[in-house]
Amino acid sequence: MAMTKNRRDYQRAYRARNNPVKDKSGIIYLVGTGNFKDPVKIGWTGRDMAVRLCEMQMENPTELKILFTSKKLKNANKVEQKIHDMLVESGKHVRGEWFNLNKYQKTKLKEMLK
Repeated sequence: MAMTKNRRDYQRAYRARNNPVKDKSGIIYLVGTGNFKDPVKIGWTGRDMAVRLCEMQMENPTELKILFTSKKLKNANKVEQKIHDMLVESGKHVRGEWFNLNKYQKTKLKEMLK
């Protein structure tokens, strides 16, 4: 389900007010079940990806897998936010940082982040 414009605007304003954007280095990752029909989580971390996966797994009853990690980026947080905004605008948003992407969209995203 796509977010409404008012909700998107509210979330952007909330992030801007409560989280001053600083360039943070790290990697962009895609995590999911491996089933192409299931949503994927698109996030960034400056920490070890195995630790991050363990944190996510504790909150998810379905086994999660690392589907992709980018090279280290100087501004991973900003890149992640632009990807989220683009996917929200295109109606791919499920909830939080989870998105419904088809195989082609996942492949294009991975190519873009190489």
